Amino acid sequence: MENIYDIYAPEPGHFERFQSKLNNRKKKVNLYKIYLPIAASILLAIGLGWMNQTPSDLAQISPELKQTQAFFEGSIQHEISFIETLKGSDDDKIISDGMAKIKQMEAEYKELRVELDKVGYNKKIIHAMIMNYQYRMEVLQNIIKQIENTQQLTPAYHEQNSI
Repeated sequence: MENIYDIYAPEPGHFERFQSKLNNRKKKVNLYKIYLPIAASILLAIGLGWMNQTPSDLAQISPELKQTQAFFEGSIQHEISFIETLKGSDDDKIISDGMAKIKQMEAEYKELRVELDKVGYNKKIIHAMIMNYQYRMEVLQNIIKQIENTQQLTPAYHEQNSI
């Protein structure tokens, strides 16, 4: 059963022609062997660079935190604008004290951002950043309440709203 297919002998010169074809064959450069390791190393470098990049703001961490940040920043700006419309001569001290507190809280927020840059993703720092926004909102709302209370206590208010 071993040699049943070996009934024909190759033509004379077959091996020489085959050998010459092998010798004359142009070597194909396998581009995958050259470019694949280069591409892989570039992708690895980009990936490591991206992973080492630390977020410096809530918006860079997740879409949900981006929305949270946008909400608080928009609300804070709105409250500050509203306070500006309520501004009166009797309210300057309340507003200046409140805005000094807001500036202090903004400086604390910047420190939290620096800490987030150093440490990277950290739930405690993120929570502290969100709490900072909430405290700023509370301070602004307290300023508005105090302004409204002082405006109601002024004699001009009582003269306008007399019975």
